[in-house]
Amino acid sequence: MSIAQPTDFDLDFRIGKIAEKKLERLLRGTKIEVKYDRLAKRTGNIFFEYYYKGRESKSSLFTTTAEWFAIILADNGTILIFRTEQLRERIINLCSLGKAIKTYGGDNDDSLGYLIRIEDLFRR
Repeated sequence: MSIAQPTDFDLDFRIGKIAEKKLERLLRGTKIEVKYDRLAKRTGNIFFEYYYKGRESKSSLFTTTAEWFAIILADNGTILIFRTEQLRERIINLCSLGKAIKTYGGDNDDSLGYLIRIEDLFRR
């Protein structure tokens, strides 16, 4: 009699279940700010607003008190989740490296913010 060896699927399934539980514990009871971006997947950029109609934006990455910041790419439903403070630091660093474009955007170009390549959010 032989003992069945676990398959790649079995291993992936177990690892996936562990990851699901970890994410569930991580986000339970914490505040999360969600940004829904309709154009990010198509353009390859994410727009991070910090002023809206001349005033500091209350939904901005730079003013939120949320511990986590999620970005939903509308084109395909991809969700990017960052610790808010780490994402802020990353964007400030990208600005210092000249990899963030300060520009107007949003509906009617009423918002001032930084346009950042999605890939640059993950580069070291």
